[in-house]
Amino acid sequence: MEKAELIRNRAKMELEASQTRQAALDLEEKMERLRRAKGSLHHVIADAWQQERKIGHIDAQPSFWKGETKNKYSEMMQSMASSTHRYVNGWMRAEAKFGDPPKNLSERTKGLVNRGVDKAKKMDQNLSRRKKRHRPIF
Repeated sequence: MEKAELIRNRAKMELEASQTRQAALDLEEKMERLRRAKGSLHHVIADAWQQERKIGHIDAQPSFWKGETKNKYSEMMQSMASSTHRYVNGWMRAEAKFGDPPKNLSERTKGLVNRGVDKAKKMDQNLSRRKKRHRPIF
């Protein structure tokens, strides 16, 4: 193998290593954004759940109301409680679907780095073997 080819191979390997490091950094940045988003989602759910509990305990003295007014009030309260419950459950389902993407991305990052390292090792081994075969004898 010529020296120029070795230099080209080395430059190619360094470029691939640099690209792998950049891809790993990009994935780490995505993981951090996802962690923050998941934390924000958890806070939204907790706040919504607190509002649901407050709505369930509203008492505007319905015992003083009679007839149609009392019925309308009861229907509206049930409707509001039901809507709030569906809203909170919707957020909880969304959080469950969200899963744990940071773990998934972390595994992808490790995979990228490991593939890059393995590739570099193989290239290094190949270069070492070729150098041994083409040793000048003095």
